[in-house]
Amino acid sequence: MRCLAVRQPWAWALVAGAKDIENRSWSTDYRGPIIIQVSSTKSEVNRWIKAGDATLSDTVFTYSALIGVVDVIDVVPLQQDLEHNPWASGPYCWRVANARVFKEPITAKGKLSLYNLDAALESRARNAMSTASQAEIDAGGRAWIEALTRIDDQVGREEMLFDAYLDLGDVSSAGRLAERAVRERGTAGAYLLRAVLAYEVGNLNAALDDANKASELDAADERVVDLRKAILDEFSGAAEQRA
Repeated sequence: MRCLAVRQPWAWALVAGAKDIENRSWSTDYRGPIIIQVSSTKSEVNRWIKAGDATLSDTVFTYSALIGVVDVIDVVPLQQDLEHNPWASGPYCWRVANARVFKEPITAKGKLSLYNLDAALESRARNAMSTASQAEIDAGGRAWIEALTRIDDQVGREEMLFDAYLDLGDVSSAGRLAERAVRERGTAGAYLLRAVLAYEVGNLNAALDDANKASELDAADERVVDLRKAILDEFSGAAEQRA
């Protein structure tokens, strides 16, 4: 029986059937049921609550336990048709379905990656699976789903997707986002995205042009300063090699 450790509030969202994508930096060939183990950390839950949403409460969640099961039905790299799914951020998107929650959580410590439960826990998990059912989501749960799927910072999400495409080596998709950002916003951050992509693929002239444009728009942006320095260092190193 395979198990995956997930932090709250996303672990709950998975077994509640709200979250249909689990994001990982790695892929897997495995398809089938996975037990969701909740890690002990409350940092993410506390961060959301401290952000000021009075409708959110940590009483919804369980920690350090096996809480339910979902079926992995596919694993795909981030792609354009997932960009509007608020649960998807990549680089690899695990599509899940058939979420069921255990009647009672099973105390357990998590491990890294997709791991096998030991014999004792597997026996208890299989028994729990036999009576697991679709979650009943109360007002507190609905408030969490609304908060987790609300995209308040569209620019920040765009940059996150851009970084995921870079991690995947998907230059075409990263370029599409960068070009759209320049076309629609024309901000320092937009030119920075295009400069980063040009730098990553070794087009230093284009990278410097866009970094300079970003600097003109916002000379105080430390990301722009750092990138311009890296580009100029590359030019300097190339010149020294030629000499």
